[in-house]
Amino acid sequence: MIKQIWFDFGNIFIPVFPENTKEQFERCGVQLSEAHFTELHHAFEVGELSQHEFFQSLTDSCKFLQSTQCVKRAWNSMLGDLRDETLFLKKLSTTYDLALVSNTNAAHIEAIAAASGPFLWKQFTNAFDGRFLSHEIHERKPDASYFEKVAKRMNA
Repeated sequence: MIKQIWFDFGNIFIPVFPENTKEQFERCGVQLSEAHFTELHHAFEVGELSQHEFFQSLTDSCKFLQSTQCVKRAWNSMLGDLRDETLFLKKLSTTYDLALVSNTNAAHIEAIAAASGPFLWKQFTNAFDGRFLSHEIHERKPDASYFEKVAKRMNA
C-alpha cells in the first residue's frame, strides 16, 4: 500500500525556464566554461558554496564590470510563478505523507518565497511532512545517497 508521495518541485509546482538564465547571463557578460559553471552550480546546490560565494564567482567572471545584483536577477530569471496547489496537497495529506524533494538552492527558495508572498508560501510548505532541498541536505538527485537520506527521514 502506498503511504507516501514524494513530489519534485521544479516543473511540478513551479515552471523552470533555464534558457532565460542563459540569455540573461549573456547580457550580464558572465563568461564561464560549461564545465566551470556546472562545478559551481553543483557546489551551490549542495550547500558547499554560500549565495555570496556563488554570485561573486559569477560576477567575477563577467567580461565587463557588473553588479552581483544583476547576476542574481539573471540567475532567478529561470523561475516561473509558484502554482497554488494547496487544496490539492491538503486533500492528499489526509491519506498520504507528502515530501517535497528538489535540487535547488537558497537563492531560488528565497526568490520563490518572496514572489509568492508569505501566505501562499507558508500554506505550500506546511502541506509537506518533509522538505528535502539539496542545498539543505547536502545531497543531489539522482544520487542514491539523496534518496536514502529522504527515505530514512520519512521512515519509508
